[in-house]
Amino acid sequence: AKAANMVVDITQLLMDQQQFHDRVSESRWVAHTMDYVDGVTSAVLRNPYTLVFDPENGSIFVASFTLNHIVRLQLDPVNRARAMYKVFVSGSELDGPVGMVIVDEALLVASFANDRVLRVGRHSGELLGSFGNEDELDCPEGLALAPDGTVFVASFLLSTVARY
Repeated sequence: AKAANMVVDITQLLMDQQQFHDRVSESRWVAHTMDYVDGVTSAVLRNPYTLVFDPENGSIFVASFTLNHIVRLQLDPVNRARAMYKVFVSGSELDGPVGMVIVDEALLVASFANDRVLRVGRHSGELLGSFGNEDELDCPEGLALAPDGTVFVASFLLSTVARY
């Protein structure tokens, strides 16, 4: 009987729900609003494609497909909107970086147009070698690391997954 006499004002509930959705839909982590400590603009992050987090030092590797380089961001632990950056990997061997994965002391990077996976020093950015070729890989994109160290590579133009 009490439920029949109860009047519920849902106006506040709807307003709270709208505020929640507004907050959730706002982007809180947009690279182009970062304040770089050395004053360089976000042009170094144009068209970011893939991210890899390095748990060893908290860096984030960002692949820029159109600029053909990998940027390493080191976030400021106090002001999370600030970061130092370094163009970490670039050169003629890297053509359309897409997939990335960390394997021991190396960062593996799928080089889309070269049909190879590059092995780069995780701390130095130095090219350590590469694997794959146009017979095995055709526009490699996805990389995955198995617990036993096997690397799987998915290519955009092949219906198979290569295993190394």
